[in-house]
Amino acid sequence: MKKQKIIVLGVVFILALISCAVPTGPAQETAGAVVFGETATAAARAASPLDVDGAFVTIRTTGGTVVMNNQRISLVMWPDGSFTSEEITLDAGNYNLTMFVLVDDSDTPLYATPIQGSPKSLLVNNPLPIGFSIAGGETTNVVPEVLDITEEDNPLSFGYTVFGVTIVENTLYNHITLRDTSVGADGIWQTDDDEMTYYCLVTNYIDGMKIETDYVTIGADGIWFTDDDVVGSYDRYYIDTDGRQYRRVEYNGAGADGIWFTADDDIKRYKSFTYYTDGAWEYEIDHGAGDDGIWFTSDDAVISYTHYFEKTPEGVRERHWINDAGDDGIWFTADDVVYDYYYDTYVDGLRMEKINMRRGDDGIAFTADDYMRYRETYSYEGTTLLSVIRYDAMMTSDPSDDEILFVENREYF
Repeated sequence: MKKQKIIVLGVVFILALISCAVPTGPAQETAGAVVFGETATAAARAASPLDVDGAFVTIRTTGGTVVMNNQRISLVMWPDGSFTSEEITLDAGNYNLTMFVLVDDSDTPLYATPIQGSPKSLLVNNPLPIGFSIAGGETTNVVPEVLDITEEDNPLSFGYTVFGVTIVENTLYNHITLRDTSVGADGIWQTDDDEMTYYCLVTNYIDGMKIETDYVTIGADGIWFTDDDVVGSYDRYYIDTDGRQYRRVEYNGAGADGIWFTADDDIKRYKSFTYYTDGAWEYEIDHGAGDDGIWFTSDDAVISYTHYFEKTPEGVRERHWINDAGDDGIWFTADDVVYDYYYDTYVDGLRMEKINMRRGDDGIAFTADDYMRYRETYSYEGTTLLSVIRYDAMMTSDPSDDEILFVENREYF
């Protein structure tokens, strides 16, 4: 096996000066240039030169807006074996580097910075995403670590779907989900005066990730969809080359730096998945950090799981959420304890209704005192989901009398 080596690279941000004179005061510097360069000493680099010609990079704002997406930049090699890249202009602000792959002149990937949660991320101190700030008149240095890509590696080892060369079509839409929890003065749902209390922004990226961000509070300006909307949590999805999720990490805090979408964000839990042969989920498994308190290590522990059953001929798919390993203390055995269970009804492959049941006071699921918590209905245009309506537990014989808890409408872009 080829020995893995770690190379530390420096990202040097050179801020451009605005040369125009302003009679009322000095010019305000609002833009800069990013240059990727190496921080290794000349002697070290001469002993082990990098035969690289370019890099594929993705840069996003901390709000998730893509500034550069899987874009190739050129590198200039110097006699001592070091390199610098072409300049890239950026406005002042906060950013995340979310993809960094070094390639040769044939675009063959040679080195990459792993993404947090990937198998290779344990080999570096600061995996992607790496947060940085650009301020007018200042130079910011960011130091990502790259690992050489060995013959045994594949993109998933680093958390990517691809290594930035081939663009894979993603069948998932970018969309925003708007949740209304109050019917408004007219007393009619899905009209303009409904009160929105939450929205979820879902963005899919060709570097093998999908990010789902929950904005839970309107900002100080009192206007939704502006930069001061308050993030409550986000999920980071990892997608394999077959389009299947293999991991989803749930974040519920901004970490010590107070900035969302940086490497120190607080992890609540992460999920892994197993599949039936037809591609449907069989198990959705929730993991905690284990006794060492470190995520993505061998002692990470199962804390709960959902077991999905195959659909019946009538199109009903049952699933059980288990949060107790039972008397034997071993997960995935017959005495595991069901807490909630669900019935999803499908028509022509589309989910049309979900019913959520919970065990009653006897603590035993599937007995007479179990009760319905809620049900949801789904509306589509063709095969595209447009809205979800959640109703309170069915208290009457006529489902149309059920109380609406919220309405979610999706807008695609």
